[in-house]
Amino acid sequence: MLQAVLFDEKGIIDGHLRNKLGNCGFFLSQTCQFDEKTSISVAEKKPDILLYCCSSDDCNPFDRILKLSNDIGIPCILITSKADVGFFRKLDDVRPAWYIKEPFDGDELYHIAKKAIDVNSREKSLKEKEEKHELALKLANMVPWEWDLENDIGHILSEGNPHNIGKSVFSYEELINHLYPEDRDLVARVIEDTIQNRKHCKVQYRMQDLEGKIRWLSTYCKLYNNALGKCVKMVGVTQDITEYKEAQKALEESEQKFRLLAENANDAIWTMDKNGKFLYVSPSVKKLTGYSPEEAMERSLWETLTTESFKSVIPKIEGFFEKLQNGITPEPVYIFEVEQYCKNGSMVWTEVVVNPIFDEEGVFKLFLGVTRNISEKKIAEIELKKQKKLMDNIFENAPISMLIINKERRIENINHSGIEAAQRKKEELIGLFGGEAFSCVNSFKGDGCGKNEECNQCPVCNAVMNTFMTGENFHRLEGSLKTVHDGKISTHNLLISTVRFEMRDDVKVMLSIEDITENKNAELEILETKLTAERANRIKSEFLATMSHELRTPLNAVIGYADLLLEDTYGELNHKQRKSIEHISTGGKHLLELINDILDISKIESGKMELQYDKFFVQDALLNVQYIVSPLAKKKKIQLDFHIEPDTLILHADKSRFKQILYNLISNAVKFTPDGGLVKINVYKKDSGIKADVIDTGIGIPHEQLSKLFIPFKQLDSTDSRNYEGTGLGLSLVKKFVELHGGKVEVASEVGKGSTFSFWIPAQRTDPKKKDN
Repeated sequence: MLQAVLFDEKGIIDGHLRNKLGNCGFFLSQTCQFDEKTSISVAEKKPDILLYCCSSDDCNPFDRILKLSNDIGIPCILITSKADVGFFRKLDDVRPAWYIKEPFDGDELYHIAKKAIDVNSREKSLKEKEEKHELALKLANMVPWEWDLENDIGHILSEGNPHNIGKSVFSYEELINHLYPEDRDLVARVIEDTIQNRKHCKVQYRMQDLEGKIRWLSTYCKLYNNALGKCVKMVGVTQDITEYKEAQKALEESEQKFRLLAENANDAIWTMDKNGKFLYVSPSVKKLTGYSPEEAMERSLWETLTTESFKSVIPKIEGFFEKLQNGITPEPVYIFEVEQYCKNGSMVWTEVVVNPIFDEEGVFKLFLGVTRNISEKKIAEIELKKQKKLMDNIFENAPISMLIINKERRIENINHSGIEAAQRKKEELIGLFGGEAFSCVNSFKGDGCGKNEECNQCPVCNAVMNTFMTGENFHRLEGSLKTVHDGKISTHNLLISTVRFEMRDDVKVMLSIEDITENKNAELEILETKLTAERANRIKSEFLATMSHELRTPLNAVIGYADLLLEDTYGELNHKQRKSIEHISTGGKHLLELINDILDISKIESGKMELQYDKFFVQDALLNVQYIVSPLAKKKKIQLDFHIEPDTLILHADKSRFKQILYNLISNAVKFTPDGGLVKINVYKKDSGIKADVIDTGIGIPHEQLSKLFIPFKQLDSTDSRNYEGTGLGLSLVKKFVELHGGKVEVASEVGKGSTFSFWIPAQRTDPKKKDN
């Protein structure tokens, strides 16, 4: 159904007419009297057609409704019972319109409505085409005209007048008089020839405008005949080509200088036809690409440019010729940045400036180009883009919040970490103050962020403002900030860094904020744990030292009396008694050795262990240890192989502790080496120090258990190692004594093949006690 708006003088339509219109195929979307509000409502509804029931002689609503119809582009049908001569006269005075006389037939009304809509649609389409045509002529700087040959009257058909003779209507004589004197005969001959031979013509000529300026014009015209075949009208378009002619003239004047310039310039100068074939290439092309002019001329455009550059140039060349074909003047200059192949296989970036050259008739002749080497510039640009991309990636993906702040202290950019910390969308954060973005408690007070007395103490605000004013950059400045989220106030420990930089003649600050609250809390927990552990360790060490002293006194008495009994001091012992006393003496000495080790560990851990430095020959200490461990080795038939290089090695260290280190390592090697095995001891000079390697062919140590070797009271959890007695203190003391000397211990082992324990200590070291004195 057709959407219709019905205007009635009273705004009330009888039901009979409404039903009748409905039966005719009309849906009444509105029925009303005509007024200004109604016209706005109708324009918004955009019905297919307007209907007006006219039952009086009052023409005022009639005129206004027709004006509304014209303004909103919707056709109108007048329904009237008084269609007399006066009505038609009024109707013609306003504009062509449609009407139907009461009583009307439904099919007739529907037919008229459809026709009115169709005619209105065609009128709109025609108007749009005319507007597009007018715009195209204007863009092309062309003015259409026609000349009535019978009456000698010329008319300009659109705005603008390239002839600029002060008239839109003119005669042949008036036109000829404004022509440049030297071109009058040419134009007259062309017009006469066109009329006589009944053909189209195109001519370029000069004309003097009202300001006295000489302008170049190009005119294309066509003849039209009447029914008798007589030429009665000439129609054409005229285009102002003054700029083109001036450019062409300047080019012609420079042609004499061109060859000299081409021969001596660093830039390559060339000409090319429409098919991409080079017509001329200057000698300077050899400096640019390594090709001689003759070789360069033999290469096609696609062979000269890289694939990507060729693809970027072709659309512009095609667009140039498309404009020519459509009668549109192309751009006078084209500039490209392209990559070209060199003779040696490399490539060079160039800037190419191209001018299209036309002949006197405006027909394209060739391209004139100048090619310049811009490799350094291009490489710098590419590198700059890479650096910018890298910096953008660093900025965006940095694990800490980073912001770009302008002079007004507002956020211009913020990275992903900053967005997460602010818990808002990026578009919401841009333009805010920093305190507003991160919900600082002071941003909700008074006049807002940066304008309260408390803001003077804000470390973030102060760092940014100082960087702006003084140029001083801050690096990892510590501060704190109180924020509020969901009504809960939190204190954040921050590391603040700022960098001042210039961008597009404007100063900005890059602000980096790292929230170290968790780290600070963890540090406090670690410190408290460390102090607790140190306190517990100190108590343990003091306890062990006290207990060791208390145990050694009675133990020495037990060992002493046992030795006296073994010497038959109190009478001769029988075999059973002697065996028992020997067990008491051996057990006591073993226990005393354990207590001494515990006492040493306690002293070291409590910081009370002091080394007694002295200079001694290493060989003497080694012989002493060899004397002690040899009996142990003989019991298991283990060969001991001692080697020192050179014999005169001198060490400045605690001799007693040095021997204890050697003894613990060698006795350990003997303990874990099966009967008939071998233990090698190599001592030599290395890196301003003394290194000793104790190599055995024992049971070896699994790799995953090496980290447990030097823990006090820790024995390796393996079936083989548990078969051997020990407290787990020997290796722990070795490590601690070596490190007290400023050295280090190393171990390498393979299960079933043996182990190598090595230690290195400096050959020269000042006694700490003497140094303190």
